[in-house]
Amino acid sequence: ESSGTSEKGNMSTITVGTYQLMSSDAEGQGANRKGTIISMKLDSSTGESCEVTQQIETAAIFDIKWSHSLVSGRKLLGAATAAGDLAVYQQGAGGLDLHISAKAGSPEQPLMCLSLDWSNRLELQAAPSIAVSHNKGCLSQWSLSPTALVNTSTWKGHEHEVWCVATNPHSPSTLLSGADDCKLKMWDLRAEPSVPSSTSSWMMGVTTIQFSPHEPHYVAVGSYDETVTLLDSRQMRRPLASLPVGGGVWRIKHHPHTPCLLGLACMHDGFKVANADYAAAQLSIEHEHHDPHSSLAYGVDWCYSAVQTVTTSWVAAPSTTTCSAFGAW
Repeated sequence: ESSGTSEKGNMSTITVGTYQLMSSDAEGQGANRKGTIISMKLDSSTGESCEVTQQIETAAIFDIKWSHSLVSGRKLLGAATAAGDLAVYQQGAGGLDLHISAKAGSPEQPLMCLSLDWSNRLELQAAPSIAVSHNKGCLSQWSLSPTALVNTSTWKGHEHEVWCVATNPHSPSTLLSGADDCKLKMWDLRAEPSVPSSTSSWMMGVTTIQFSPHEPHYVAVGSYDETVTLLDSRQMRRPLASLPVGGGVWRIKHHPHTPCLLGLACMHDGFKVANADYAAAQLSIEHEHHDPHSSLAYGVDWCYSAVQTVTTSWVAAPSTTTCSAFGAW
């Protein structure tokens, strides 16, 4: 999984989270998963001159996301791990190394943290919340104080792994979640969170969701069924547009400034940029990128200091050995 944040001039800090499935431990007690958070400097004007500046050994990373807004003047990165931890890292002044700011384990053990989303993409919040999805059908909501993460609610929302959760940046009390039970569900945190306000069915598991940061009701959804679907959150059961893109869609990221562009990581079919016209209910592929060693495409994001650059991460299958890569194009 890759995530980017801008700095001065043409240099950007890119963070990449890795996941490696190891063999069972000495007692044979299940799988051992390890990972790293890697920080790099990227010349975003060219997409070249990538330099690793820091590596943090951690449990396997399922998801990482920067807070788009500063929190009490701090630039923060959230990480969801296979060990069940939600960790928040703070970047030092002037783009210096990351260091741990707050960390909390899953409220109900043993749970893995599979995805996260911040509530403060479009507005400054002194104490933002972080939504987290878990295996075993669970979801949780956390409040970030200056010194700690506080679990404000946890509920069983699905029957199987909840691969993704997304906060509506225009209305942070609204969440969407998607899972292996082939359900997409909406949650209103102002009411009882264990009862969804809307449910729609998918052909296969729902793997990625992102609300548009540009329009209050638009959302893009990806699935193992190899399609990207555009929705209006007020009419969840009536898709605006749907497009087969191949490979199984693991990540969708809206362009930060151009509303019609989506970055896609399509597992078995590489990386793509789609043109998504929500108002006209039209969706098409504009660009494709396939790495030379036919690896699984797992992460994609836009480089915010030079928005023509897409950062991507991929891993070769089978992923029980280390064969991972990062690229910019």
